[in-house]
Amino acid sequence: MKKLIFLLAIVWGFQLQAQDNGIFDNDKQQQKSRQNFESGVQEAYMYGPGDISLEVGFDPRSIFNASSGGDMFGFIGNQLRYRKFNVEGNAFRMGMGIHYVRLSNVVVQPTDDDPALHEYVTDWGISLMPGYEKHFHVSSRFSPYMGYQVLFGYHRTSYAYEYLDGSTVYQYKWINDPSKTGYGSMDIGAGFITGFDYFIVKHLYVGLELGLGFQYSHYLDTQIVDEGDSDNNETYENGSAIILAPGLTSGFIRLGWVF
Repeated sequence: MKKLIFLLAIVWGFQLQAQDNGIFDNDKQQQKSRQNFESGVQEAYMYGPGDISLEVGFDPRSIFNASSGGDMFGFIGNQLRYRKFNVEGNAFRMGMGIHYVRLSNVVVQPTDDDPALHEYVTDWGISLMPGYEKHFHVSSRFSPYMGYQVLFGYHRTSYAYEYLDGSTVYQYKWINDPSKTGYGSMDIGAGFITGFDYFIVKHLYVGLELGLGFQYSHYLDTQIVDEGDSDNNETYENGSAIILAPGLTSGFIRLGWVF
């Protein structure tokens, strides 16, 4: 935990230094810088001061492995991203990942006297990933960059089956059980990123991004809940994990539009 606090302090220090270096200039300076920027060949395709971009990302590994989620930030990904460009052509960014999956299956077929009984698997999560990018405008179409981002995430899973007691259907549920559906967790992390944007036409670009990140995951308690008999309810504590690994984002390939 001390290492995590130290790493986040370093990242925060970088952000404060970036602010002190004039990223937040007044409107007049921003307008002048934009006019200078627009007079160059880069404006034919790229973003200028004050522009924003919206993009979506996906993980090509999922084409070959449907269960590729769950690794470094992978279970929630970095699917959507907003960027705001300053007068220096760099960008503040906010990534968001969200997913919800609920599967159901009939385990006991209905009869004339009894209803069907089901089992359910639920998996959902959300993440926010703010960060900063330093861009190097190599040409009118190509802009490599490097920077950092931090992670705040939440992930929850459950498995339940129905059973019949008399004429009433109840659920027996495991929540955040690693033996059933995997851990639920609260996550925090930070990492360094590098990538590039390539403009296909004006305003439209594709990008590739890689990263090295540090993540701390606190696993949520496992709960067993019996709707028909509360005496069977139980709660188990789980541990935590610290990970240092490549793959800070799961959305390596990106498609975006500049406004």
